[in-house]
Amino acid sequence: MNGDNGEQMTISVVRVEDPELSSFPELKPATGDRLVSVTVNAKNTGTVPFIAQLQKYAWVADAKDEWYQRDTTMTAALAAFPDALIEPRWEFARTIVFEMPQDAELTRLRLSLKPGVAAQTPEWMLT
Repeated sequence: MNGDNGEQMTISVVRVEDPELSSFPELKPATGDRLVSVTVNAKNTGTVPFIAQLQKYAWVADAKDEWYQRDTTMTAALAAFPDALIEPRWEFARTIVFEMPQDAELTRLRLSLKPGVAAQTPEWMLT
């Protein structure tokens, strides 16, 4: 994935927890919903440092093509470290939490550096 200012990163999906079984008290879904977490790893493969904010524009989709944006509070609760400057050749993992209906079938993950720009919005199938 390439950013506007020369950022280059390679992103991979490391783990999907469906449902998310964390014991954090902050992580309680609404009645009829469940929490799903997706952990992604990003490696700075370019020469420009960047701020690690992969969770900012993150969505998951279900089999009916309904999209669910990340839950800000729950994602922050599982953050191993705050957003930070990632130097070239460094890599980091980020866990992103989503709330979706209990009966929705999780199918895809979408991350974006710039929503609406296809080259900066990759998508992964989650099976």
